[in-house]
Amino acid sequence: MSHPETTRNGTTATARRRLFIGQLAKESAVAPDTVRYYESIGLLPTPERGANGYRTYGPETVALVRFIRKAQAIGFSLADVRRIIRVRGSGRAPCDDVIKLARRQLRAVEDQLKELAAIRRLLRGCLRAWRQNADPTACASSLFCDLIEQAGSVPPRPAPQRPAFSVRPGRNRKPPSSSIPSSR
Repeated sequence: MSHPETTRNGTTATARRRLFIGQLAKESAVAPDTVRYYESIGLLPTPERGANGYRTYGPETVALVRFIRKAQAIGFSLADVRRIIRVRGSGRAPCDDVIKLARRQLRAVEDQLKELAAIRRLLRGCLRAWRQNADPTACASSLFCDLIEQAGSVPPRPAPQRPAFSVRPGRNRKPPSSSIPSSR
């Protein structure tokens, strides 16, 4: 088993290793602005400042940034990630919470897929009709575009459901995308 190298003052090389924001960003495969943003919303602890005023981070911050990115890649919001980090920080294993969040995310993805399928059906129908009935003179006299103005009415989208876990309602959540629900 290898042991960390000890320096003259008794600290280990690992213990004294500090990363500047650019180094952290590079090792975490994110932009420095992403690191600053995560810090500003409380996902990363406030970094130490060197004598020059520059932020310095411990090597454990690389793992935290990578964790945040992985969680986002599978669909978790930053509010979800904050919840997971807080649960872990309280000494509890967050696995039950992660499973609940993942189930909620899967339901949302399935709903989005249904909405996208409805939009695809609507667009296919519009394209069939437009290819046959496009009239440049009618479009020239319309307010915007006759093709879109003559398309079927679009029912309003239902209000999104509140997330199962929310740190601060309305914060760090993507706004709902506008889409066209299926008309059956």
